[in-house]
Amino acid sequence: ESGGALPAATITATHVDTGTMRTTTTSSAGTYVMPALPVGTYTIKAEMAGFATVVKEGIRLAVGQSAALDFSLKLAAVAETITVAGESPLVDTKRSDLSGSVDVKQVENLPVNGRDWLGLVALVPGARGNPGSIQVGASGSDMAKYQVDGVDVTNQCCGGSNQGYSQENIEEFKVETNRYDAEYGRVNGAVINAVTKSGTNAFRGTGFGFFREDRFGDAPNFFTKQVAPFDQKQSGLNGGGPIVKGKAFYFASFEYQKLANTAHPNTGYPQFDVDASADRKRYYTTGRADIQKSEAHRLFARASVFDWKSLNDSVGGTTTISGGTGQTSKNRDLSVGDTWVISARAVNEIRAGFSSINNLLDSNSRTVRLAFPSATLGSPTNSPQWWKEMNIQVNDLFSYFVPSWHGEHNLKSGFQFFRPHFWGAFPDPAYGSFTFTKDPANFNDPKTYPNPTQYTIPLGDTSYTIMNPTYGMFFQDNWTVTHSLTLNLGIRYDLETGTSNTDVPSPIQPGIRPLDKNNVSPRVGFAYDLRGDGRSVVRGGIGRYYDKVMLNLTSNERRTILGQFSWAGSPSPTTRRRTSPAA
Repeated sequence: ESGGALPAATITATHVDTGTMRTTTTSSAGTYVMPALPVGTYTIKAEMAGFATVVKEGIRLAVGQSAALDFSLKLAAVAETITVAGESPLVDTKRSDLSGSVDVKQVENLPVNGRDWLGLVALVPGARGNPGSIQVGASGSDMAKYQVDGVDVTNQCCGGSNQGYSQENIEEFKVETNRYDAEYGRVNGAVINAVTKSGTNAFRGTGFGFFREDRFGDAPNFFTKQVAPFDQKQSGLNGGGPIVKGKAFYFASFEYQKLANTAHPNTGYPQFDVDASADRKRYYTTGRADIQKSEAHRLFARASVFDWKSLNDSVGGTTTISGGTGQTSKNRDLSVGDTWVISARAVNEIRAGFSSINNLLDSNSRTVRLAFPSATLGSPTNSPQWWKEMNIQVNDLFSYFVPSWHGEHNLKSGFQFFRPHFWGAFPDPAYGSFTFTKDPANFNDPKTYPNPTQYTIPLGDTSYTIMNPTYGMFFQDNWTVTHSLTLNLGIRYDLETGTSNTDVPSPIQPGIRPLDKNNVSPRVGFAYDLRGDGRSVVRGGIGRYYDKVMLNLTSNERRTILGQFSWAGSPSPTTRRRTSPAA
C-alpha cells in the first residue's frame, strides 16, 4: 500500500479450464516471473502473511504473449481476500517485435474457404498471401516459418507447411512479421506459431457438417450447357476431457473433406471431350494428451495424420484424360515436450518430434507424351515422380530470471538440432515427349500421324537424396531497464551442413565448396511505454536474419548433370537431324 517492494510474497497462477497451478515467490525487489505458461484463462493470486490476499480473475494469456501484472497488498488484521475482475493487457510493453494473434473465438467462428486455418493469417497486419505462400514485407512466399506446438513443420523442399490440421484442432496462433527474437532462426519471412487444443476438466465435444451438390442449383458448364456432377462435403467430430481431473487430459479430432468435381477437356474431338472425375479428398486426424505430473513438470504428446488424394489433375483444355495425373500425399507428425520448473527463477523447455511427407504424382497413362495442337496425350514430362521428406528435431530452451541487476533480466538460451532428409526421383521412369505441328487424320490410327518436329527424353539416374543436419544456438536478454523501457538483445548462430552437392562442379566456385559458417545473427530492439500506463508503446529494432536453404535447389542442381536426348527437325523425313546427348 505504501508502494514498497514485498519480497517472498507467494504468487499462484491457476489455469481455469484444467485447474493446474504454477507457484512462485517474489524476489527481494518484489518482482516475479512465470515463463512458459500454457495458453488460456488464469486466476492469479498474491498472498503474504499479515496482508490481505489479492485475486485477479479472467486473465487471458495468448500464444507468445508476455503480460505484466502488478499487485498492491494491504495490511490486514484478520484473514481477508480481495477479488477483482482482471483484464488481460491490451498492449505488450516488453517486446519490440511486430506481431498479431488470432484467438480461439476467431478460429472457431470466422468462415474460411476450404477450412484451412492458415487462411486467417491475413487478419494480422503486415501479413498477406494464401495458405502455403504467406508473405510479410518484401519476403518471398517460401520464406515463412511454421511452428505447431513448438515443433517446426515447415516444408524444407519448397516452403509452406508440410502438414495439415483441422480448423477445429487449432486453439490459436501468433504471426510475427518483423523483429522477432533470436529464438527464431532460418527464417526471413513470417513466423507462424500455433498451439493445438488440449483437454480440460470438463468433457466437451462438437460436430459439424457442410454439404453442397449440383442438384441444389449449380450453373451449367459454358461449353456443354449442362450441369456437371458436383458434390462437396465437409464434416468432422472432435472432443476432449479429463483422464484424471486436474492431472491428465486428452483431446482428439477427425475431419473429412470431399470435393467431387468434374474435369472436361475441350479439344474439339468427341472421343476426348468426355467428363472425368476430378475428386479431391482430405482426411485430418489428431490426438493429444497432456499430463501435469507435478507442479514442476508438465508433459504433452500430440500425433497428427493428414492424407489427401486427387484425380485427373490438369485435365481440361487440350489436355485429355490420358495426359492428366493423379496425386496421393501421406503426411505425419509427432510432437512431445516437457516443461520443467526448476526454481522460482529457472524453467527449462524441451521439445522433440518429427514431420514426414510421402508424395506420389502418377500419370493416368504411362506412355510417351504426344503433344498435338488440339490434343495432348500420354504421360507429362514431370510424371511419374515421387518425393519424400523426413524431418527430425530436438529443441531445448532454458529461461532464467535476474530480478535486480541494473533492472530486470529475462534471459533465455537454447540449442536446436534439426535434420531434414529430402529424397525422390523426377521423373521415374521417363517416357519422353513428341511434339507435332498438326493433328492426325485419325487419332486412333498411328499410321495417320504426321512426322514429329521434336523428341526429348532425360537420360541417367533421376533420383536424388539430400540430408541436411542443421544446428542452431542463441542467447536472448529481455532487459527491463526501467518501468517504461525494455531492451530486447539477442544473438544467434546457425549452421547447415548438407546443402551442397559435393559431386557437382560449380562454374562460379571451382573446387571443394566450403561450409557457410558465418551465419551470426545479432538482434537489438526496444519497447518504450510513453506514459507508463501500458496504453501507448513505441517499438523499434534492427537485426540480421538468415533464411533456410530450400532443398529443391540442391535437387535441381543435380539435374544439371543428367543427360538429355533431343531430336528436332522439320515435318519432312528427309530433313531430320539428331543432336548428341547433352551433359
